[in-house]
Amino acid sequence: KPVITGGKRTVSMCFVDDLVSACIAAVSTRKTLNRTYFVGDKRGYTWSEITSAIEKALGRRAFNVMIPASFVRGLAYAVERIAKAAGGKCPPLNSEKAVEILHKRWVSDVSRFRKDTGFMPKYDLKRGVEMTVDWYKSRELL
Repeated sequence: KPVITGGKRTVSMCFVDDLVSACIAAVSTRKTLNRTYFVGDKRGYTWSEITSAIEKALGRRAFNVMIPASFVRGLAYAVERIAKAAGGKCPPLNSEKAVEILHKRWVSDVSRFRKDTGFMPKYDLKRGVEMTVDWYKSRELL
């Protein structure tokens, strides 16, 4: 599992069933008209928690690959320049994506959406990952 050095990073997660329920909640009240919201789980998760949940759901251990943050920035810059020189479109890893990857905290404040809709997610990280892995396995994709 890739581990980017330079401190703990936290992100919001949202299982697809919760996202669908949130969309239904949003269109079920006039309070949400012309407003923008964030939707996610009850809290943010570290990448370590996310990869651990995936390991448990798969029943496999991954080994850590330490990646310096400076390497991510440099690689993104190089890929971006190579794609530009080759006349290609913007690659999946570019300088802007590197900023996102290296940001310390991508946790959304979902309080306004909860207040306006009463929505509460049903799936935490563990259950969402388990269901996702089961879905992939049922289709023989894992």
